Amino acid sequence: EGVRLGRAVFEALPNNTRVKQRENERWAMENARDSTFADMYLHPQEVDYTVETLLQWTDSVKDLGIEFAGFSNPKVWNLERLLGKDPAVLAKAKALTQRQQWRLAEILDPDTFTHYEFFLTKGKVTKKDWNIASESQLHEAFGIRQAGLQPWPSDRVFDESFNQIHLTDAEYELLQKCAQDPTVETMEWDEIEEPRQLKDMILEMEHKPTKQEILRMVNFEFLFLRSP
Repeated sequence: EGVRLGRAVFEALPNNTRVKQRENERWAMENARDSTFADMYLHPQEVDYTVETLLQWTDSVKDLGIEFAGFSNPKVWNLERLLGKDPAVLAKAKALTQRQQWRLAEILDPDTFTHYEFFLTKGKVTKKDWNIASESQLHEAFGIRQAGLQPWPSDRVFDESFNQIHLTDAEYELLQKCAQDPTVETMEWDEIEEPRQLKDMILEMEHKPTKQEILRMVNFEFLFLRSP
C-alpha cells in the first residue's frame, strides 16, 4: 500500500519539482523495482545525514576498532571536478582538511550527494594496486563482479557518473563468468556464488581479455579482484 501511494504521489507532482526531476534524471531505472523505491523513499528507519554527521557517527565506533575507510565513489568527492577551472580557488580548497573538503563538495553540489556509500574496516587493511601487478598476478586473483552494474546483463553499462560504457567482447564475457558481489539482493534469493580465479575463467572463454581490458574493468570498479 505504501509503495502504491508513494508512486501515486510522484505521478501527481509537477514535473519541475526538484524531487521528481531528480527521480526522472537519475533513479527511475533503479526505482522501477518496488523494493528499491521503498528503500529510497519509504524506509521506516531513514535518517537524514550530512557528511559531518555521518563522520560523527563513524567516529563513535572507533573504540571498537572500526575505522572509516572512504567513500565508494571517491571521484565524485574530488574538488577538482567542481573547482578545477580556477587553480587558485582549488588550491585554497585543497588546503582544507579532508573532512572539510568533503563537506564543501556536498554544499557546492547537493543534488549529487543524495545518499552515502562508504566502507568501514576493522583492523589494518592494505589495498593492492593492481595497476602495477603483472599479468600472471592478475590471472591468479579471484574475480568478483560489481552487484550494482546497470543494466545487467548487457555489454553497455553505466559507470559511477552514469556515463554509458561499451564493454568489449572479452570484458563482457569475463564479467558474465565472475561471481556477483554478495549483496542483500543476491542473499534474498540464496544465489551467493563462490569467486573463481581469473585464470580458470579465462581458460573457458572464447574471447581472452588482455591485461589492459582487465585493468579497465578494475578501474571502472566493474570488477573487484581478491588476492589468492
